[in-house]
Amino acid sequence: MRGFTIAAGIGFFIALLLAWYHGERGAQKVSGAELVLLSLLLLIGGGLLWKFAPSAPEIALPTAAPTPGERCKRRECCRGRARRRRAAFR
Repeated sequence: MRGFTIAAGIGFFIALLLAWYHGERGAQKVSGAELVLLSLLLLIGGGLLWKFAPSAPEIALPTAAPTPGERCKRRECCRGRARRRRAAFR
């Protein structure tokens, strides 16, 4: 939502700038000053979006599976799990 607010604010100033230069007199040519100001507004808007808009959430990468020796050290070997499962149903 923050990114949309920033983009709308910058869009307002871009529309204001274009209306100022192409308003009542209806000039069809783009002047150098207009290009500079338009570029400056776009750079400011891009910088604000980069700084304040939320980024994509980071996805946690899966960790490597423990080796059979590590599982037995932590008492998670297959036979132990099967015994615990059978004991739970008794």
